[in-house]
Amino acid sequence: MNLGAKPSSERPEFTFYVNEEREERRRQSINSFYEGYMTSSKPYLIRAIYEWIADNGCTPYISVDATFPGTDVPKQYIVDNTITLDISSEATHQLLIDNEAVTFKARFGGVGHDLYIPISAVVAIYAQENTQGMEFPYEEHENYLDETEQADLPEAIPAKTGKLQLKVISGGKEQ
Repeated sequence: MNLGAKPSSERPEFTFYVNEEREERRRQSINSFYEGYMTSSKPYLIRAIYEWIADNGCTPYISVDATFPGTDVPKQYIVDNTITLDISSEATHQLLIDNEAVTFKARFGGVGHDLYIPISAVVAIYAQENTQGMEFPYEEHENYLDETEQADLPEAIPAKTGKLQLKVISGGKEQ
């Protein structure tokens, strides 16, 4: 029984008229909305690399821009505005790497410290044994250490250049 319905192959066609200017404004609006929408991938990468290093039986270290605002680390261990920290489970207590910061408790020279490192202050995470890991670009900021705090920092240790040279020592004599 056909009540006047057209067969499915004869569906009506719709014509869409697109205002090009309005469509471009819509695209720009959508792009600007999503441009800053996603959170930083840096904390996710730090957590993933930390887990990868630990799963491979290595010791995870982070290098930190100690002058980054909000960074709370023992100042006497800062060298050339950077501090390198062992963040293995053996060296830390209550380690937390969230989207804002790396926080943990650790002992330095037998004295306990609560450390707070904003994610933006982390410049590298790597395995101590083989240096495999990831570096991140330094993020621009105003140096938060005042002149007296800068003066209290230890002298910069010049970086050694070239390849590491090892010598075999047997019985106290070089070979």
